Amino acid sequence: MTSRLLVDKIEGKTTAGTVQMPSGSIVQRVHEFSMMALTISSGTYSDTGTELSSSFRPSITPKFADSKLMLIVSCDMKMADANKGCVIKVKRDDVLLDIGPSNSNAFLFCYRQDVGSGDNHHFVISRNAELNANSTNTTTFKFFGTRFDNSGVAAFAIWSPLTVDILEVRP
Repeated sequence: MTSRLLVDKIEGKTTAGTVQMPSGSIVQRVHEFSMMALTISSGTYSDTGTELSSSFRPSITPKFADSKLMLIVSCDMKMADANKGCVIKVKRDDVLLDIGPSNSNAFLFCYRQDVGSGDNHHFVISRNAELNANSTNTTTFKFFGTRFDNSGVAAFAIWSPLTVDILEVRP
């Protein structure tokens, strides 16, 4: 004979945060996307950049302070000019994430080499990062675009959206 356990909701005796979950379990997922279609032709790489959309700020409220947050970002990016690059930088609660290569703050990076006249390529770039939740306070992410070498025209989310997944995972 087999047994079945059917439930609609699992709660701790005093709070939902007391339920013990095994390591690696996904506690919650936030999924958001934006088709903001932005081009940038000014500013310098040393700047934070231009916020891709002030109405697109995914957030999560961790259930456990010791959880890990897996941030997964994907975006269509292109440079209209050859031998130029563009970058997406990410802020968490208004602090620039310093997780790019060589601590460059570049979360997503696209570089276009001159491969022939008239080439105009879009690339869907994706990257993830593991962050510490640190608290059960809501944490908000903002996304900024800039040009890597201070010239050219950078484009973001023209052909496909900026997509963000935030997973809270038990350590």
